[in-house]
Amino acid sequence: MSYLVAISGHPNKFSRPGFLIQALARHLYSHQIELKTAYAIDFKAEAPETPAHLNDLVGLIRNARGILLLAPVPKEDWIGSLRTLLDRLPDRVFQYKPVLVVGSGGFVGEMQDLERSLASNLERLAAHLSLASVHVGVKNWVFVADQPPSLTVATEARLADAIRRFCGLTAEPLRLSE
Repeated sequence: MSYLVAISGHPNKFSRPGFLIQALARHLYSHQIELKTAYAIDFKAEAPETPAHLNDLVGLIRNARGILLLAPVPKEDWIGSLRTLLDRLPDRVFQYKPVLVVGSGGFVGEMQDLERSLASNLERLAAHLSLASVHVGVKNWVFVADQPPSLTVATEARLADAIRRFCGLTAEPLRLSE
């Protein structure tokens, strides 16, 4: 089964962005695409296992159909862990891979700041931003009692549409037999 790689720059795996990754995986399932996830917070420079994990991530990226970058909309220094991870990836590793930036938190007007803060890294990595970035803010979530948060119906529809279009761009080319 083919797959996409989601790289999350969020400092907490178990917050709303964690549920956003689950929503992305559900939408990809209908396209028969698996979602493999890497969390920037797991790639601490001082950890002895980081070089091996980084090497594994590079292998995943090279074999993926596309890349989803999940980034917190600039708020203090949350994006720092994602930027640090992107700095450690080899030049042009995203070449020939469509990349979709999914920003969460903050306000939709702050997405331009997020895109600007990632621009130099994405250029160095040869990222092909194939679609407009997607924003999922606080108002795009529904909270009911002690249930896990869920996305609003409109946000689910917008996310499904973005995934459908992104999957169209990542389609594996047909190989014609000689």
